Amino acid sequence: MDCLLVVEDAPSEAVLRRLVSLAGHTLKVTTVFRAGGFGQIKSRIANFRNACHVVPHIVMTDLDTYPCVPDLLKDWKIGKLPDRMLMRVAVREVESWLLADRDGIAKLIQVPAVKIPAYPDELPDPKQVLLNLARKSKSRRFASEFVPADGSKAKHGPLYNQHLTAFADKLWDSRHAELASPSLKRAIHRIKEFAQRLQA
Repeated sequence: MDCLLVVEDAPSEAVLRRLVSLAGHTLKVTTVFRAGGFGQIKSRIANFRNACHVVPHIVMTDLDTYPCVPDLLKDWKIGKLPDRMLMRVAVREVESWLLADRDGIAKLIQVPAVKIPAYPDELPDPKQVLLNLARKSKSRRFASEFVPADGSKAKHGPLYNQHLTAFADKLWDSRHAELASPSLKRAIHRIKEFAQRLQA
């Protein structure tokens, strides 16, 4: 069955595509709405509700600074979703799900795996943790691509999204990561349930 993904950015898209693939061959991603941040997702929730009756939607966003997922859902006025729409929230950011594969992310940024936090869901700012780790990378080239230059107002390096997207797409071990991230484990389970429900 065809489905449409709604995500914040390229790394989120790569992660969600991987999670959909874990549901087997029952779901086929045909369209992706990359919002460029949570604001466009929040403002278009009503549109996604209506459109999901034509093609099923999976919406993913970051928890960011909300105290908990119920607070985000309340603020976004989510309410009860249609059966053909699923929403998942990465705690606190999709970077925490990538950090949960400690061995894999350590190889990517070229730091010892022991330096990677064991409980990424508990990090208040996973993206900043990832950037701080990358500053200590054995590869100066990687650090320059991943981390913003000194004095720069950029939030990350010029190839940050490209590196994370490639990692999520090809190297990320989601089955290992879910052992360290309860929110990721729930997302994997819910997507599988969603796929089964659509086929019923």
